[in-house]
Amino acid sequence: MHRISNSLYWWFDDYFNQVKQQSTFRTYYGNIFQKYVGIILKDIYGQENVRREFEYGKDSRRFID
Repeated sequence: MHRISNSLYWWFDDYFNQVKQQSTFRTYYGNIFQKYVGIILKDIYGQENVRREFEYGKDSRRFID
């Protein structure tokens, strides 16, 4: 599993870097990965014990602790 996900990530990262859209891919992948980790953590620790990051500031920056 590690080889598949790690290899695919860097293949897509290289591709989008060549077409000058690397940040688009990383943002999209990051959002999907964050949701995936949330599902895993909620399964392990329970829905009530896992909370999303909170937003602060005028530009709604996100922060986790």
